[in-house]
Amino acid sequence: MKRYLFPAFIAFVFCSTACFNPLHNNDTQNDQTTSISDDQMLRLMVIEPQNLKKDFYKICKHMSQCTAPLICKNQKCQIPPSLINQIDETTPILKFKNDDTEQSFYIEVVNDNYTTQRGMMMRRAFADKWGMLFVFPEDYRHAFWMHNTYIPLDMVFIRSDGTVANTHKNAEPLNDGPRYASIGEVRFVLELPAGSVQKYEITTSTVFDMTPYINAAANFDTEYEFQL
Repeated sequence: MKRYLFPAFIAFVFCSTACFNPLHNNDTQNDQTTSISDDQMLRLMVIEPQNLKKDFYKICKHMSQCTAPLICKNQKCQIPPSLINQIDETTPILKFKNDDTEQSFYIEVVNDNYTTQRGMMMRRAFADKWGMLFVFPEDYRHAFWMHNTYIPLDMVFIRSDGTVANTHKNAEPLNDGPRYASIGEVRFVLELPAGSVQKYEITTSTVFDMTPYINAAANFDTEYEFQL
């Protein structure tokens, strides 16, 4: 997905497992993704087979070293956990409240310029109860579009204090036309599978606990080479 910024100028920025590989079997014997074949992974992602074969479980230090949409996790290029509902003790959680009812999403945290450019691009799946949380270094009026984004999304625009500025439901895949913008300045944008805003009753009365993520974008402007 792409996002762009207001007000006086508009700067567009690209935003939105181990398979049965004998080279990696020793590394991944306890990994949930050992049960996923190359063909299954290719159905979940938009990636050339040769790039999957080249990069999957390659050693990495940052997502920029992995062909999209593979991510760098545990210093290896892997399938994003939100595609296959892969959860472990390190999986970040975002809590929110509607009145006195507390719920939570598992999230992928997007907190630098490169990961913001990539976002949800080139993915064909998004597990329920998962979200992608974009963390920005300061409050601003942010807007997103659906470039190279293959699945419909709900978007929640969240202020620094965790209150919801506004939401957008069911953003259309691969439609570069609409721009989904925040009402006023926000610090966070949460992308969810389409239908989540209604299912979990997220409104402007919902409050998110942003305490663990308020300073997560301290190194936002670090430069990484963008690659698809």
